[in-house]
Amino acid sequence: MLNSVFELLFKYRPVVFERGHLVFSAPRIVSFVVLALALLGIVVLWRYRTTGGRSSLRIRVGLLVLRGAVLVLVLVALLRPALLVSTAVPERNVVGILLDDSQSMQITDDGTVPRADQLRQLFGGSTSPIPAALAERFQVRFYRFSRSAERTGNPEALSHDGGRSDLATALDDVRRDLAALPLAGLVLVSDGADNADSSVTRALLALSAAEIPVYTVGIGSERLRNDLELVRVEAPRVALQGSSVVVEALVRQSGSGRDSLELVVEESGQRLAAQRFAPPGDGQATTVRVPVALPTSGARELVVRVPALSNEPITRNNERRLFVSVLDRTEDILYFEGEPRFEFAFMRR
Repeated sequence: MLNSVFELLFKYRPVVFERGHLVFSAPRIVSFVVLALALLGIVVLWRYRTTGGRSSLRIRVGLLVLRGAVLVLVLVALLRPALLVSTAVPERNVVGILLDDSQSMQITDDGTVPRADQLRQLFGGSTSPIPAALAERFQVRFYRFSRSAERTGNPEALSHDGGRSDLATALDDVRRDLAALPLAGLVLVSDGADNADSSVTRALLALSAAEIPVYTVGIGSERLRNDLELVRVEAPRVALQGSSVVVEALVRQSGSGRDSLELVVEESGQRLAAQRFAPPGDGQATTVRVPVALPTSGARELVVRVPALSNEPITRNNERRLFVSVLDRTEDILYFEGEPRFEFAFMRR
């Protein structure tokens, strides 16, 4: 009902106004005339307000408002308002489709169908349902991305071996590649596992400023039902022979698992240290610290891992590696103190 009334008064439905821009098509000379008339009208209305009469104040104010409204309508009509709506010309505008080519697309959320196969069913080629529908109105261009985006002519040939999903860099690369073409929009197909340092918000703001819409298609589950992840592993890069270093790991859990978990530190398959800890809970993370003795010198490659849960869909994120350089020498220590303390006597011995 309200839409019909709006269309009767303003010729178009509200959805058309949402997609368009209101502009004034009157010549510049008419704009100056309208401005002069507006100033003259304001002066006349002000003088009318200060002029006395037999009518009451309420009636005078009402008449002033009505005459002011009529003046505004006349001035707006002289400016010739118009609604400018942008529309895509069939088969001339371009739509870019970005396909995630990272390793996370190999995950099988339901235990049977990998995410990569779901992507191929929807966007495998020009005969797939979504690209076929877009090709009726646009020129479709496919891109594959992991660390960066690159043009691909065969979406079915994706390898899904990329080590990173950098959504921001992919959007920037495609925007620059299609900058000289009439770009109608971008379709981003991904599982959303963005593990890059760049800001997606910055890339979206650049596209928004160019009035380029971005449509997202999610593949796979939003959260893994049963998964452990080593988010971060840290340890000193340099240590002395015979000393111990503390390996600090941030462990995140999705779903429920065992009542007790174990963080293991190994080197060349040999177990160096381990620390049991309580699970952090669904969607939570906890920090685990493990002291590791380093009796021999040299470059040491430590493998930090959390044993996989039963039926865990992805185990690549259960392990991380770090390097520690163990020095076989005696270090000189320069100790600063505000004033001599009792322990200073033992340091001189």
